[in-house]
Amino acid sequence: MSRICGVATALLLTCALTRGAEYYVDVESRGGKADDGGPGSLAKPWRTLTRVVSDQRPSPGPGDTVWIRGGVYKESMRLTRGGAPDRPLSICAFRDEKPIVDGEGMRRNGIIFASEGTADHILLAGVVLRNFAPRGVALSVTNRTGITIRKVDVSGARIGVWLTRCTDCKLLESDVHHCGEGNVYLDIGCRDLLVADNHIHHNLKKHSLSIYAPGNAVRARGELASVVPHGPGLVQATFVDIDLRKSRAKTLKGQDAAGTLANPGLALLFAKAKLTPDELAMPGGAVRLPDGRDWFVLHANPDWDGKPYSPDGKSVLIEVGKASTADLVAAKHMYLVNTYSSDVASQDIRILRNEVDHSAVQGIWMQRTEGVLFQGNRTHHNGATGIQIESLCRRVWLDGNISYANCQTYGHETGIWLDETIEAVVQNNIVYENQKGMGVTQGEWTLVRRNVIRDNRGQHITKDVAGRRRNAGGFWYSGGRHYHLGAPPGSRNNAFVHNTVVRNGWETSAWGGIQHGISGYPTAEGNRFLNNLLQDNLGTHPIYVGRTPAILDGNLYFGNKPFGVLWVAPEGKATYDFADAKSRAAYQRATGQDVHSQFIVSPTDDAGRPMPASPAIDGGQPLTRTTTAGTGMAISVEDTSCFTAGLKTRTGEVVMPGDEIMVGKAMARVVDIDRAKAVLTVDQKIRWQKGDGVSYRYQGNGPDVGAFEVR
Repeated sequence: MSRICGVATALLLTCALTRGAEYYVDVESRGGKADDGGPGSLAKPWRTLTRVVSDQRPSPGPGDTVWIRGGVYKESMRLTRGGAPDRPLSICAFRDEKPIVDGEGMRRNGIIFASEGTADHILLAGVVLRNFAPRGVALSVTNRTGITIRKVDVSGARIGVWLTRCTDCKLLESDVHHCGEGNVYLDIGCRDLLVADNHIHHNLKKHSLSIYAPGNAVRARGELASVVPHGPGLVQATFVDIDLRKSRAKTLKGQDAAGTLANPGLALLFAKAKLTPDELAMPGGAVRLPDGRDWFVLHANPDWDGKPYSPDGKSVLIEVGKASTADLVAAKHMYLVNTYSSDVASQDIRILRNEVDHSAVQGIWMQRTEGVLFQGNRTHHNGATGIQIESLCRRVWLDGNISYANCQTYGHETGIWLDETIEAVVQNNIVYENQKGMGVTQGEWTLVRRNVIRDNRGQHITKDVAGRRRNAGGFWYSGGRHYHLGAPPGSRNNAFVHNTVVRNGWETSAWGGIQHGISGYPTAEGNRFLNNLLQDNLGTHPIYVGRTPAILDGNLYFGNKPFGVLWVAPEGKATYDFADAKSRAAYQRATGQDVHSQFIVSPTDDAGRPMPASPAIDGGQPLTRTTTAGTGMAISVEDTSCFTAGLKTRTGEVVMPGDEIMVGKAMARVVDIDRAKAVLTVDQKIRWQKGDGVSYRYQGNGPDVGAFEVR
């Protein structure tokens, strides 16, 4: 069976399941003379898509199917009626024919699932939409439930497919490409979306696949010249060198009274004029603290054209609230912030098996979204990062993705990058031929494990005048500095374990294998690097541990060229050469790190898998140890950062199971974790001794080093 026939058969089977009335639209009168006044039968079809959504009788409804025959339809289609949960309305391409909705010459959108009406539970399949650029949207779905878009071809619009505040919607097996500002755009407030088996490619200006919700973020910050009383309950704060007329995105807003705007401007004041990198990053937690003494609402001024800032952009009015005016007058530094309610965040999204390539910037870009699974996707040849997760995302899993040959246009980009993200698992991914392989910045409880990070050497970025590739490498942690609220400053309680990191970096890179912490950024501290295989990475310092020490053990290191670590501690910097036994011993004594690590070549195949007799086999260490002896299901351990209880939806559906672990020789699955008390809860009763090792399930005498458990 040909692919075309297979697609047509699949569409027919899908649409035929509805078992209702059938209607036909035929712009070319192939089956019979088309007339919108007719019955819409195969012999007497309707001529326009407009007739399908009109109030004329008969009118397609729940369980019915509308077959669109081949031809070019120069019109838009606005749906305000749909089907039912058990009887969807199906709108499908007729067998082996290609209906084209063409917006050329029209200043309008394509097919719109309108926010008003009852346009829920609809299947749209097999249609081509094109030529809605430069301002139109080809497919728009707003505030709808149960919409499935399948096997469509979308191109030539400002935005190809745009979903806003939708629930239980799907985009499947489609080709979305060559749009101006976004191929697929999942906007605010979406729930339970599935985007699977699509080819999303060649975005002309921005990201190919965006999952977006605005986050609470700093719009301006700086030193204060003065804070003075300004009428009852107000103070006027004036910056030294900030011009608020140029504040980021010009979105800073005030309000006439507390709560009158959905996103009021807020202010946070500091007593110090000069702040450290850790203080400059925004604190996590609530937008406005309950006692009202730290956050202050901006106040619009009629004399300033209703704005919270003065005509010269230097001053703002702030409501005093419960604070002391005297305390505010003493302030020396201030943040101005936009805030958004929590309902703008999207939740429970699955992005599965898509190919995303040739985007102008990021391939996949996600902000402020919770409960997301990225699995089996391929991102490649994008201008910036392949998959970028940032700005207040929580409970994110990236499993089994391949990201390669990205960073085609922009420097300081990666294959996979998590920024300002909490509770993430990055596992079983392969990243290669990017500028940098993976990065975690301003993250907490992010677990990076069993990934292959290889040959990330800046192959595609523009070189400097000397032809050198800078800042290329395998993996890095830093404290971040983008000033979004919700993710704490710095990078803490993260783990990088059982990864294979080979042939990354360039001779002129500052680092090549792993980097931990960057001077001038908030602190990265207490992160773990355990049971990783690092081999033949280049750079001035193949391993760079800066600002504050990390925790390293059970790793396997080798390099054909000088290979070692730059260790930056409060007392100063020190460089240790791992190829030199004396230098290596000095490193272990001075830092207490890598006590059980090996410094020897590990033969691997092209995939990074250890060859027979490799020292990586059975060469790993436990990821943590028990702190007490006991019998039961709740196990106290030294640290929980290397483990996860899985991913569930907000309704409790298990999307990814918890870890299979070995406690000593007993095996169980993690079902809950108390991070504060360092307790793992498992699914069955087991017995353990104090000091027992806790590892992922393994075979042999111990866990293997690197991304593969080979036996």
